[in-house]
Amino acid sequence: MTGLATAARAVLGVPGIDNVDGQIHLLVPVANVGEAALSGLEVRAVKLGGAVRISPAAFPVVLGMVEAGSAARFTVRFSSAGLVVGKRYLLSITASYSCGNGAANLVYKLHLNRYVEIPAPSPPAAALHARVATALAQNTWRYTLHNDEQADSGLYVSALALMVSAPVAITGTPPGWRGETDGNSYVFWRAADYLRPYPNHVMPGDSLAGFQLGSAYTASQASAVALSSWNHSTDAAGPELADYVLTPYRG
Repeated sequence: MTGLATAARAVLGVPGIDNVDGQIHLLVPVANVGEAALSGLEVRAVKLGGAVRISPAAFPVVLGMVEAGSAARFTVRFSSAGLVVGKRYLLSITASYSCGNGAANLVYKLHLNRYVEIPAPSPPAAALHARVATALAQNTWRYTLHNDEQADSGLYVSALALMVSAPVAITGTPPGWRGETDGNSYVFWRAADYLRPYPNHVMPGDSLAGFQLGSAYTASQASAVALSSWNHSTDAAGPELADYVLTPYRG
């Protein structure tokens, strides 16, 4: 093993954990306690005992460069079915990082473990009940927004933001929406509505397709996605949803 790889060392930090609405939410820190940076850090798998993982739906989750003495964090959700409050379960992750440059660049695997205790259930926080479905074809990623709110919630989906880490182009935007991207790190779509009744917002119980990305790459990674809402009852910003969806992957 190279001296650089020997100087690289990661540990699984103490995760934040919540038991909410039948799901275990974990904010997992991967800390670099070595002397060298961890380049191209990617999470390849996550397990919590025998629990069913809900999100991310697929891997890798790319965390990128983690300097010595710092940490990168990612979120993961599991079903709480079968897990016992107060009992400790093994949280394990498989990750990879790289050392070197060019032809000398080498990829190393990490297997990190830590026991976590399942807390008592907490009251559900104010959150947006929505999701993004992904359909894949070669060089094309299609997204459909689903607003799963109750009809009387007043919460309409008004924007979609994606983090990406590969070259992309917006190749589809639904009528009444606008899209923008820097082509490498983010994609943002929003409803082009400024005045009531905001006809292009996605109403509770409805869905909207037509969001599409193209890339020269064909592989996928799990990337952060955020959905924003607008409360039509109060005419003010509503809660957001943070999750993961598949986007182009350059690895």
